[in-house]
Amino acid sequence: MLLSVLAIAICAGVGAADAAAQVWWVQSADWGSGNRRQDVTNTVRRLADGPNFKVNNNNMGVDPAVGADKTLRIMSANYYSIAGPGSSDVTAQLQGMVRNNRLNIVANIQTLGDPALGRPKKLNVVYQYQGRVNKVTVGENSRLNIP
Repeated sequence: MLLSVLAIAICAGVGAADAAAQVWWVQSADWGSGNRRQDVTNTVRRLADGPNFKVNNNNMGVDPAVGADKTLRIMSANYYSIAGPGSSDVTAQLQGMVRNNRLNIVANIQTLGDPALGRPKKLNVVYQYQGRVNKVTVGENSRLNIP
């Protein structure tokens, strides 16, 4: 299974002033009827970025069960994202550091930058590996080694 880094934020001084928001991630989606189903995960991820979308053959891009009533099944996970002053999204940066389905780095300003000069930072990571969503937090200058 591939390691998939879902959401990563480096945050300084996590405290009461920081706002926590619930975020949803589409893990997988399929469209069809019975055993006649088509994977539409990427399509649903794209459509879910907007406010609303209609579920039909046209929007799903396929009719895997002609003439049958179809259902869209979505497997999703939620996580909490900490946002506030001195936070930075480093998702793309860390996704580019994955090697052989592993991420092994030191969480420091040389690796990830410094969103809050002079304040202690934490790296919050939500990732998927072998179908399971995991969450890990490491302090500044600590090693992150996943999975």
